[in-house]
Amino acid sequence: MTIIRHIARIARNTWRHRQAFCNSSEALRLFWYSCLMTNLGRRWFPPELKEIKLAAYTDSIWFRQGLTDLLVLQHLLLEEEYRAVHSLCLPSDARIMDLGANIGLASRYFAAHFPEASFLVVEPDDANLKVLVRNCEHLISTGRLTMRKAFAGGNSGMAALDRSSGEPLGFKKVAGRSTG
Repeated sequence: MTIIRHIARIARNTWRHRQAFCNSSEALRLFWYSCLMTNLGRRWFPPELKEIKLAAYTDSIWFRQGLTDLLVLQHLLLEEEYRAVHSLCLPSDARIMDLGANIGLASRYFAAHFPEASFLVVEPDDANLKVLVRNCEHLISTGRLTMRKAFAGGNSGMAALDRSSGEPLGFKKVAGRSTG
């Protein structure tokens, strides 16, 4: 896909979700940050923490520009990928587990829709956890969110993150020795 087509797609998506923003300048900021997700943008602008304000959320949403955080923000908060959960009729004080919490956006989404719910989130990555703490400060301070730095998996054992490829957008889990 050419860069022009990619930017046109970003512009269409931003326009489609324009009512989710507090004002037009926030929508323009998201458009800009989305453009930085291109390969060219990632080369020119190193990842740094940014904030954006969405109409449905009282506190700022924090993400790292140039990383996949912005894609997660778009899928979870703008496109509401988890809206089907509303039909599950969860109790108002549900206990929600997020295994692979990333930067905490799913917890923010569910907290907005289930205001009495509490959360247990698991995330192995230190960099993600730092942003998660920013995004979920209120939930943490009120005791509604508990964090664990760990992997969640189907088998017991050890795991680690491998960033040796130098790829800024991802990492792979590598097996460690089993704990029995």
